[in-house]
Amino acid sequence: MGVFNDSAVVGAEVVVGQSINGRARIGPGELYGVITWDVDVLIPAALEDAIHEGDVDALKADIIVEGTNAPTTPAAHEALVERGVQVVPDILARGGPG
Repeated sequence: MGVFNDSAVVGAEVVVGQSINGRARIGPGELYGVITWDVDVLIPAALEDAIHEGDVDALKADIIVEGTNAPTTPAAHEALVERGVQVVPDILARGGPG
């Protein structure tokens, strides 16, 4: 299991895990596709407000670990919790400031 798009222009690099597939490349404009991947755990760790209320129905992850400051909007956070998604807040998920 893993992901790799060899033809993508590298806009960000996601570490998937050495034992799985090394690194996955994500091109510019592909963020929506990333947050809708069929994964157990999603860790948005780059942008504030990356997940909006309109994205909630498309998310397949059972757990979201907020790896950056406020990656979900307040409305999206509430909708995810109502849907039964476990959300680990940024203040608990990150090891320190910034």
